[in-house]
Amino acid sequence: MSAIQDVYRIRTQRSSAVRRWVGLGILALIIACLLRWGLLKSVFITASPDDCRAASGACWAVITSQWKLVLFGTYPFAEIWRPSVATAVLLGAFVIPLIRPSLPALACSWAIALVIATGLFDGRLFGLTYVEPHDWGGLPLTLLLSEAAILFSFPIGLAVALARCSGRVMLRSLALVLVESIRGVPLVSLLFFATLVLPLFLSGFSSFDKLYGAATAIVLFNAAYISEVFRGGLLTVPRGQFDAAKSLGLRWTDMNRLIVLPQAFRACAPSLVNQAVGIVKDTSFLAVLGIFDFMNSAKLALIDVRWRGNFIEVYVVVGLTYFLMCTAVSILGQRLSSRLERPAKVDDAITPVALASIVTAGSQS
Repeated sequence: MSAIQDVYRIRTQRSSAVRRWVGLGILALIIACLLRWGLLKSVFITASPDDCRAASGACWAVITSQWKLVLFGTYPFAEIWRPSVATAVLLGAFVIPLIRPSLPALACSWAIALVIATGLFDGRLFGLTYVEPHDWGGLPLTLLLSEAAILFSFPIGLAVALARCSGRVMLRSLALVLVESIRGVPLVSLLFFATLVLPLFLSGFSSFDKLYGAATAIVLFNAAYISEVFRGGLLTVPRGQFDAAKSLGLRWTDMNRLIVLPQAFRACAPSLVNQAVGIVKDTSFLAVLGIFDFMNSAKLALIDVRWRGNFIEVYVVVGLTYFLMCTAVSILGQRLSSRLERPAKVDDAITPVALASIVTAGSQS
């Protein structure tokens, strides 16, 4: 019996090794073909698309020759320096939270970056030429909407989650109706409602720009989902934590800030990072409204019939750009998550002096 088992084990190991080497060989072949198509036989700069047709590789010249349309969409070419600076500011807003990962640093850096970037896009804040919102576009607009949606949807979602867990029936019912009514419809329906239907019912808002309406719809849609993530984290906190905080005399705000929310954040941090990545990808839905975000502005490079056959290269660049943006958001979220997990290692090291100070503060309040 043991000999039969040894033979079976050897055959299993050999078949596993064969499958592993075959898989590695296929992967190496795919990588070699991609390198040959994307680098070795590709064309990066050319004055005529005919050179691309003669080559057997990728035609990256469609990007290098149409880069203004791909990156900035319909923004006036004479003012391209403004979205360029805005892009640098928005990307720089990721640096401070990466160096010192904390929620206050993230909120402050992103808020300042959004004000500066919006002022550069609009122009009136810095005394520049005014540019209509419907002329904004390209990669800077996608970055602006992504950071704005993340910055506003998370606080709104947290407030709705706290309302869902509140002891007041009216507040809890309103939050329930808000969340379920938003989660029950697709994002595209909300976008069309906010940009086409809602202005018809708002007197005095006939010039309601669809860019602001679309941004509001994205914020509310993601806030509804984020509120459920936060509520799941709040439900993981043991009931004894609430009772202990109340026995110390802590107020509702101090109880949530010092005891409840830190534990809830640690429990739902991975899901929150996933929601942040989803917000970045949700901005691509603006293309259905005719807003020239990065996805839609990249298609402008294909308007010229000479480049229309090189759509694969355009979408490869778009996909890689979204991949880099989502990866940056994911890394930032992981750094913040690790920062939130550190205090959990020292929870048991609270000294009697610190505990006495908490009790004193609670009794004085």
